[in-house]
Amino acid sequence: MKVNYNAITGLIAVAALAASTAALADTVTVTPSTSTWFFSNDGFPNASQTFVVGPGTPPLGAGSVEWTVDSSGTATFGTLAYSGTLFANLTTLQYSSYNVTAIAPATVSLSFDVDFNLTDSNNSYQGRLEFKPSFTGTVLNGQWQTWDANAGRWWASDSSASGGLCGVGAPCTRAEVLANWPHIGLRAGAGAMLLKLDGPISGGATAAADKLVINGTTYDFEQDPAPPTSACGGFTDVATDSIYCNQVEWLKNRGVTLGC
Repeated sequence: MKVNYNAITGLIAVAALAASTAALADTVTVTPSTSTWFFSNDGFPNASQTFVVGPGTPPLGAGSVEWTVDSSGTATFGTLAYSGTLFANLTTLQYSSYNVTAIAPATVSLSFDVDFNLTDSNNSYQGRLEFKPSFTGTVLNGQWQTWDANAGRWWASDSSASGGLCGVGAPCTRAEVLANWPHIGLRAGAGAMLLKLDGPISGGATAAADKLVINGTTYDFEQDPAPPTSACGGFTDVATDSIYCNQVEWLKNRGVTLGC
């Protein structure tokens, strides 16, 4: 039997292109001007946050989201897109973080506004369920690190709502969380998924995060692109602020040049 290797190679190339296109379609670029994500300093005045280029070489794109807090501050960056989602259905929760400056290593955590039972009628604020990298790994300064939150440990910030389970001194694995509260999830309507840099951190800290993966969606945090330079006389290769703009327009108006 004669095998058409060219055809097979072509099919492989088409399949690879389709897979690549699908992967790109699942990446959402979050920028200041296009984002429904929001910043909060959790009521601490000495906390700030912004989109930056870097630090270092981010795991996706050229930028990241960055926070600076003092020794008592907290700063968060979040989305309401997953409100009402069961924790059991969040099968992938990963992100990368980078400590820029800190006397003691800072911690960029992943947390959400929790409802311990999404099937009942109580959707009041019940604190947050939070993954802290320091519970399961060593947080380092000056390098990007990737964290798999579902493979780590979580703690519940409101001990009265959680019945004292999974406290900060005894954080729980994902399996233990789901065993305690099978219907736990993000509060309906108001449950934010949050990346957070929080104190107390001796001397304060600056840290960044990028490439947040939630199930099949990857979030890339980037600054807004620079606005395009306006053209002089309709020529895209001459900017309006060029010292030659007047001369170019003089030539165009007299028909000396109609091209570039």
